[in-house]
Amino acid sequence: MGGMNKVMMSGNITYGPEIKDTKAGDVTEFGIAINSKRKKGEEWVDHADFIDCVCWGKRGESLAGFFDKGQEIQVVGTLTTSEWEDKEGNKRKRTSVTVQDWFFSGKKSE
Repeated sequence: MGGMNKVMMSGNITYGPEIKDTKAGDVTEFGIAINSKRKKGEEWVDHADFIDCVCWGKRGESLAGFFDKGQEIQVVGTLTTSEWEDKEGNKRKRTSVTVQDWFFSGKKSE
């Protein structure tokens, strides 16, 4: 049986959205912070997970037109791992969410 790769998350944009032109087409990159509480010893403390996101083509361009750093967003997508070699020859690896759909979340901007 095949695996399932589906991610749904809601959080605040931490950087970007920034549109980049690549050989594969335009890609919009941004980050999301997802706030939660975790137990540390006997008390619950604030915690944030920071997730890198990419959104391809016109859907990403549209996202960049509507959202800015600090705004709430909901995204649906898949986990994607990229591997490359940096300028010094070190192997690098990054896991991000490839956004397939996005939604407005929170209060309407004034």
